[in-house]
Amino acid sequence: MRLSKLAIDNYQFTLIVFMLFLFAGIKSYITMPRTENPEIVIPGVSILVIYPGASPVDMEKLIALPIEEVVNELDDIKRINTNLTDGVASIAVEFDFKADADEKYDEVVQKVNSIRNELPTEIIDLQTTQWTSTDVAMLQLVLFSENASYRELENQAELLKKDIEKVYGVKKVELIACPEQEIRISLDLEKMAQMNISLNQVSKAIISNNANIPGGTMKLGDKVFGIKTSGSYTDLEQNLSLYQANALPLRRFRYKGQKLLLFLIQCF
Repeated sequence: MRLSKLAIDNYQFTLIVFMLFLFAGIKSYITMPRTENPEIVIPGVSILVIYPGASPVDMEKLIALPIEEVVNELDDIKRINTNLTDGVASIAVEFDFKADADEKYDEVVQKVNSIRNELPTEIIDLQTTQWTSTDVAMLQLVLFSENASYRELENQAELLKKDIEKVYGVKKVELIACPEQEIRISLDLEKMAQMNISLNQVSKAIISNNANIPGGTMKLGDKVFGIKTSGSYTDLEQNLSLYQANALPLRRFRYKGQKLLLFLIQCF
């Protein structure tokens, strides 16, 4: 009661204090940092193993169980979830929210690397990824054409990608749906047999001729020149009789019958 009576008796002072609090609240609301997709630190790690030809039972016995056992030695583990399909094992390790995300990621990488030699040698890929809320495509762009070839689209897409990467706030730009270029070599087996040339010799010749090997430096007077073998093929008719096969892309997209390429843009 005394506080209420004091506020009423000194109403001028009460109004001034009220206006100050109101002004401070409005200013705080205006200047408060805001973002559409705020970064959230999540202490967790995903382990992806690709072992072609293995059944889910084999993936569990040869891949999942050894990794789970060694990772389970770490502290602050909340849960471990494992998904197994033919040739693919996905292991998600979630830690308590109080744990340091970077430290736990390093520990998981060390544990997985410690048993890498014990895992099957036929594994073609083993990825360890730290959880983050920023690896999200914030913008998707499509580049398409009615008449341009996929190679022309890819060249223009690469130029556009470089321009987008220069924009402030862009973390990563991923280009998908580009067909992989494939070169096939037509061999005259009869002539090769006459000249006693094997397929292995041809393969080694192509690899060696397509290599760039540093040759050191050469000093002429007061100038120093770098030396290297510039063996990369730049023309299909160069050195060997080559022809370009019809390359099939891993992912090919069309929109209303038109060829297109897709950009995935991540921001920070």
